[in-house]
Amino acid sequence: FKTALPLLEWHSAGDSDGSVHVLLSRALAGIGDKAKAEAMLAKAQELQRASQRQAEEAGKRAITPPK
Repeated sequence: FKTALPLLEWHSAGDSDGSVHVLLSRALAGIGDKAKAEAMLAKAQELQRASQRQAEEAGKRAITPPK
């Protein structure tokens, strides 16, 4: 788990859907850092909700033909 942490932390900056934060949370839990793992999981859930809202908003937009 320790070897994955630097790579996951680097990729977490561009995480738009929370998936990297979930992996980071699992890696932190694997090395025994429960507090950071819980914080990363909370961030992952926040990103997932934001991503879902954005997808729902995109689905509401309609393309209309020119008039």
